[in-house]
Amino acid sequence: MRVLIPKGHSPTKNCNVTLDIHPLQSQKSAGLVERNVTHSSVVEGDALMFAVNLGLSLPPLPPTNVPWPGMHVLVVHFPIALLLVAPVFVLLGLIFAPRWQGFAVSAVLLLALGTAGAFLATATGLAARDIVEEGPDEMFDVMEEHEEYALLTRNIYLGVTIAYAVFVLLTLTVSSIGKAVVRVPISLIFLVAMAVAALYLAHTAHLGGTLVHQYGVKAKLSETPPPAEADKQHAETETKDQASEAASEQEQAAQSQEDEKESETSKPQVQPQPQPPDQLASSRGKLERRIALRSVRVESRERVAPIVLMTWEVCRARNSIFRDRAV
Repeated sequence: MRVLIPKGHSPTKNCNVTLDIHPLQSQKSAGLVERNVTHSSVVEGDALMFAVNLGLSLPPLPPTNVPWPGMHVLVVHFPIALLLVAPVFVLLGLIFAPRWQGFAVSAVLLLALGTAGAFLATATGLAARDIVEEGPDEMFDVMEEHEEYALLTRNIYLGVTIAYAVFVLLTLTVSSIGKAVVRVPISLIFLVAMAVAALYLAHTAHLGGTLVHQYGVKAKLSETPPPAEADKQHAETETKDQASEAASEQEQAAQSQEDEKESETSKPQVQPQPQPPDQLASSRGKLERRIALRSVRVESRERVAPIVLMTWEVCRARNSIFRDRAV
């Protein structure tokens, strides 16, 4: 085994062995060197390695704010496992006759814990059923059947547990009932009853698995909405905010228009003053000169356009003649 020991320390039994899991650069900066540990410190090194492994970062704790309907998926598997294992101990009590009392008491404890878990699972399952609002009709049919079989299975196990607990108590207190002649046949009857109850339990569990894996029925594990619902709510909030902002802007625009109209009506109207005759004559003269200049420009364009076109045609013909000669 190879561990890292600080400089200046010998690998004796009382030395403090340092296990460094950092890279080589951090090892050099910390002044650690690698040495072979003698046999006297191997046991201590193993203990330290175990302690270091225990001191590594642990996974985060499960959430503690799970609502009551969400507890169904957390507790439903425990009663299934406990109730299915209980008949095994009854069978072991029949096989190993000298130790039948220990197996019988163990079976009673498993049945009691499983039945208590069945009550908890049915209570949380009924609460989880109430939050399911949408789905096909086949899903609700399976859910109703699952509920009926769950309640029936719970009641069957309640009766079997009470009866078997009374029987075990009598076998431990009354010697005549504890004899193999009486105890074995009654134990076989209870074993058959537990097998029948296990069939009901398996069918109920199958219906629950169908709801989850085929129809996608899920329990609510936290008070916060899932990402899809959170995004939907966020989008709806943004849409409402935008609509309210648009409505407020429209109200402000309408209010500003009304204010402008009121200000225009409140202003005194200024009547146009008549212009003197000299100004009217000068403006008419300017207008006539502008019209004359525009007409002259139009006439000049009309005269120049044919000349430009003729020159263009002459140039094209000349270029074509030179091109033919070159060829």
